[in-house]
Amino acid sequence: MKIKYTQTDQAGLHLVEPLWEQLRDHHASRSNYFAAQIMASTFQARSKELLVKAEQGLLHIVLADDELSGRLAGYCISSIAGGIRGELDSIFVVQDYRGLGIGRELMTLSLDWFKTNSIESIAISVIYGNEEALHFYEKYGFYPRTYVLSR
Repeated sequence: MKIKYTQTDQAGLHLVEPLWEQLRDHHASRSNYFAAQIMASTFQARSKELLVKAEQGLLHIVLADDELSGRLAGYCISSIAGGIRGELDSIFVVQDYRGLGIGRELMTLSLDWFKTNSIESIAISVIYGNEEALHFYEKYGFYPRTYVLSR
């Protein structure tokens, strides 16, 4: 396996659709309360939200391609709003590729992009039920700050 990392903007957004759908399914499988709502989410709707972010600021996408198999192994989408606030919007590594450092490299490249753009305030939302992701984010200095409850 040989992983190649490519950095792009909204032009590469369509490439993440199959992995985004895997992430959506993963979130739905872990949700005690909102599985149906999560499964009703579509990539087209999420893409529109991200493209609006791109129009109002900047969008950055890192793709992890397995050059030997031709498969997309993971991605990370980040955005900057108002030139001052960053958000790690979505990150996912395919199950077969986990534990190989791909997530670490996706995070490093994304955090470097924020640094290049002088962004210090960065948020990440973690869906309830996916608390296992918190440990991963803590490695990069992210900690829970607020709980937002929905109904």
